[in-house]
Amino acid sequence: MTSKRRFKKLIRARIAKTGESYTTAYQIFRNRNAESETMSDTTNETERTYANEQALAALREAGFAADVQSITRLPVQQSNDNYIVDYAGGKAVLRVWKWSSASQAASELLVLHRLAESGFPGPKPILPAPGSPPFAINEHPAALFEFIDGKPGRNTLPETLSDVDIAFAGQMGELIARVHVGLDGVKELECREQPYSMRLIERLEKARAIPAEPELMAEVNSRLDSLVAAEQQLAELSRSEQIPVGVIHDEPGPWNVLVRDSRIVALMDFENIHLDLLVYDIAHVASQWASYAVIEEPGFTPPEEVPFFGLDGVAVQAIVKGYDSVRPLTVGERRALALAVPVRLAMSDVLIPLPDIFGMPDWNFADYLKRFDVLELCDNADWLALFE
Repeated sequence: MTSKRRFKKLIRARIAKTGESYTTAYQIFRNRNAESETMSDTTNETERTYANEQALAALREAGFAADVQSITRLPVQQSNDNYIVDYAGGKAVLRVWKWSSASQAASELLVLHRLAESGFPGPKPILPAPGSPPFAINEHPAALFEFIDGKPGRNTLPETLSDVDIAFAGQMGELIARVHVGLDGVKELECREQPYSMRLIERLEKARAIPAEPELMAEVNSRLDSLVAAEQQLAELSRSEQIPVGVIHDEPGPWNVLVRDSRIVALMDFENIHLDLLVYDIAHVASQWASYAVIEEPGFTPPEEVPFFGLDGVAVQAIVKGYDSVRPLTVGERRALALAVPVRLAMSDVLIPLPDIFGMPDWNFADYLKRFDVLELCDNADWLALFE
């Protein structure tokens, strides 16, 4: 089993224990992994020094002529290595991609250069120059970025959303709209991620293959069929209303922003960019920035106790308003977005962990399947009214 698969298995085991969403559990493990790597680095000074020397040599070869005073390797993340580069005149961040190919990193750089030209608050490449391929460190693609002063956003769901949380939700709606506008017309990308419709097919195959008893398997298939029906409803609406497809960020969660003085100062981590329905990106913002914690232990919270299955209607409207301030949504897009939010939640937070959660002794699997009830929002009049 690869380290990436082991990491995902740990995430899903945590979900079974805590009832957290997949994305919340994922970020908690990323942070813990970073802390562990920091302790490991402290005990291996020779290896760290060697890595820093390699980074400095690569910068010199790439044409970075500034007087570098120090290079500090940051806690190791799952998808890349980052270094703080202190040089005469300022700071920069050196990124070494671990899971992306050179062509995939080049696609990300193309996107980031274009956004930087529009003044977007995100990673701004210093090297390589626009149109040039990334340089390499140990055969991994690398690039140098401007340093952004800020702290990472929250990595767990709050029990209630404060006024600051609502303001953040509105700001994220605006930022993701700026991504869509800034990248309008970009078509040729080599991406790590597939469109949601393709990911759904792959995940459905895994879920339908679990070795459940016939009666339980019938319930599983019924729940999966409801997800397929909702996705098909969204697909048909997207075709009939010509819902725009473009480059989406795909992971605009709170852990991928930098915050300073109660404002989001940058949206980071564009590694999952790909071409897809733009409403899926807005739906991701809603699922993360408009959600509050309603499940503290394994089990299901009935919809009558928690309106909109833990999604705050005021925050949802703030997101739509923020998006509209940059790129006004059509009536058709609003209808599609109302469907995309529950479809995305059912897929990412219920379907994806399902095969690993099945059979775990501490989890009531029949209760877990009730989480697919979030799809009832597709026909909930009060929910649909939020998007009018």
